[in-house]
Amino acid sequence: MSVYAIAFLRYKDAAAYQRYSDALAPMLPAYGAVLLVGDNHPSALVGPTCDRVVLLRFEDKAAALSLFESPEYLRIAKDRDLGAYVELQLVQGAG
Repeated sequence: MSVYAIAFLRYKDAAAYQRYSDALAPMLPAYGAVLLVGDNHPSALVGPTCDRVVLLRFEDKAAALSLFESPEYLRIAKDRDLGAYVELQLVQGAG
């Protein structure tokens, strides 16, 4: 069953986050990840607003964890953390 990674971001250093994003994009296909949403202008209906929302789809939880726990991902995560406050959730698809 598909698993989705949802990230809500508030930028601290847009250049650092861009380095992370640029490094992450070519990694996604190797882990079966598909970028479904990358919105720089989300509209908050309830709760605090954020600067960006990202939604990735994976085949399953194991595939998602294989990306987020990989040495190559952990190397670029420092720019993620320098660049933004990030809330990252894995959620199971319906069905």
